[in-house]
Amino acid sequence: RDLLLALGRSNPVVLLLDDLEHADADSLELLKHVLRGREAPALCIIASAGCTAEHALGVATRSGLPMPPELVELPPLAPDACQQLTRHLIE
Repeated sequence: RDLLLALGRSNPVVLLLDDLEHADADSLELLKHVLRGREAPALCIIASAGCTAEHALGVATRSGLPMPPELVELPPLAPDACQQLTRHLIE
C-alpha cells in the first residue's frame, strides 16, 4: 500500500490483475486492504478474467473495489487477425 501511495504521488499507476477468476480469498482480502479508506492509493485497476461475464462481475464485486466494475467483453480474435498478430510479434 505504501509503495502504491508513493508511486501515485508522482506518476499515474495502473494495476493489472490477470485471471481474476482464480483469485483466492486471501488475495481478495489484500486488495480490499489496499483500497480501504480515504487514504487509498489512486489507481487504475484493469482486471482480466477468462470466465463468464456474471462470474467475473461477481469476483470483481467481492474484491472490494470502491466503485462498481465496468465490464468490457472481448470476443475471440478471428483466424485472420490471429495470423496477422502472430506475424507482427515474430517480426
